[in-house]
Amino acid sequence: MKNRCCNWMVLSLLAQLVILLSPGCSKEDTLVEITDWAATENVSAGESAKYLTFFEKASEEMDYCRALTCTDAGLEVVLQSNASITLPAGTPYLALSPEGRLVHYAAGTAAAEELDIELNVRDTWYEAPTLAVSADGFLIVAGRETDIVSTGRCVMDCGKYVYYYAGSSVVPVASEIRERFNPPLPKDRGLLKVLFVGNSFNVDATAHLPGILTADGTQRVLMGRVYHGGCTLPQYDDNYEADRFCSYRTWRPGEKDWDGDEEYDTNLKYAVEAEDWDVVTFMEYTGNSCCWSWNEEEKGHINSLIDRVFAAHPEKRPTVLFMLTQTFAAQSDLVATYFDSDQMKMYETITDFAQQVLDGTCIDDVIATGTCIQNLRTSSLNDDPVQDLSRDGFHLDYGVSRYAAACTIFYTLFEPCLRLDLSGNTYRYDVKLEHSTAHSIPVTDENVEICRHAAHAAADHPLTLTDMSLY
Repeated sequence: MKNRCCNWMVLSLLAQLVILLSPGCSKEDTLVEITDWAATENVSAGESAKYLTFFEKASEEMDYCRALTCTDAGLEVVLQSNASITLPAGTPYLALSPEGRLVHYAAGTAAAEELDIELNVRDTWYEAPTLAVSADGFLIVAGRETDIVSTGRCVMDCGKYVYYYAGSSVVPVASEIRERFNPPLPKDRGLLKVLFVGNSFNVDATAHLPGILTADGTQRVLMGRVYHGGCTLPQYDDNYEADRFCSYRTWRPGEKDWDGDEEYDTNLKYAVEAEDWDVVTFMEYTGNSCCWSWNEEEKGHINSLIDRVFAAHPEKRPTVLFMLTQTFAAQSDLVATYFDSDQMKMYETITDFAQQVLDGTCIDDVIATGTCIQNLRTSSLNDDPVQDLSRDGFHLDYGVSRYAAACTIFYTLFEPCLRLDLSGNTYRYDVKLEHSTAHSIPVTDENVEICRHAAHAAADHPLTLTDMSLY
């Protein structure tokens, strides 16, 4: 884990604490820097170092935290390896609720005190809340003073990570106390390996990625794509090792397009194990009721697929994301039959499903290609109410829709992970088609920014429609 994000995260956290505790900070009259933490609680320097070493080793080896328990002896910490340590009685133990409320647990009791402190849950996945000590010896958490006496160290359970504070050291330990640990997106990797798993909508969303990445000139991306037409996630799970169930294609820097064809000549297990993937994305088929209603069966299959991915890469878990695919054209039979001819009703149903995925699994993030297309449908580019930016009422048109979907992936993955910049990218798609099943609006210098705006808005607000009527 440390190789993926902990190194940069710890450095960032240390810098924050140093700034907060330094004499030049805005709270210089109320904060006191504690340099001899052991002396504050009658713990030897050697024992104090032992605690820090325990957490640093857990962080380095990705030995997930699986239990934190207050006992009369102190705060017991248990890891997946069954390694454990008990911090001295009185060690402050704070936990962040899913709603972002901070709770203080007292040693030796299950009683909990809710503090008047709210934090952004997602922010704590990447940065520990700041911690300092007031001049009279009380903890200050995220700038808010508490009545918790400082003992020189503190443990804070923020869901995805358990943070151990000791003096100027802050150590993040991946946690599986609440659910399986799904790593956050890796940052600044030398080579980012991404596997896309899905159906024909997966092909639509990724079709223009080779052109975009080639125009960027990057040598830092390797992609795989798994395809089976109309396939649902339960079907992928049930046929995980089935012979000749799906196709697997790749793209490497220097290649003009996805290699090979879409022949069903392999299975998902082969693709998952083909590379040490950094990111794996799953999409549900929006033409099937699997994507219209959340139930225990669907939840079980998605969690099973996540288990399979993690089991295939025990040394370095990939980050698993959910891809929210497009709703269909307003005139499609499916919208008429199942959603009362109301396209927004379909969009809201599918975004609600995506929210259930986030709430019911360890998946934390969505690649919202579907939201991008709905955004684009409110713009001037949607000038054909029959096609409605599709090529056949279901699939994306070959030009601006596919391109915008690819931009959504770019903004969600390649920009934050690799710091790639789409603004000067010269890739365009100049093919114009007007056949009823092969519609294509060319991507041009005149409309490319409209596509990118729709994509950027979807990356920033994946489950919310952005009105683009002024574009």
